Amino acid sequence: MARYIVATLSHGANPSVAGVISPLVMHSALALALTSMGLMSIGLVSWIVVNRVARRGRSASLTIE
Repeated sequence: MARYIVATLSHGANPSVAGVISPLVMHSALALALTSMGLMSIGLVSWIVVNRVARRGRSASLTIE
């Protein structure tokens, strides 16, 4: 089920970036680079948050038992 949700979100995010964000910044190589760096930063922060939440969930389940 989780894989289906992730795939659905991924398939929705990719066209929105390609169709909405890219045309807004394609006038400048600097704008493209900064936008790419910003999106990469959002992904990195999201990954860190998800890993921290997952670790808390695992440690909480270990202390309950």
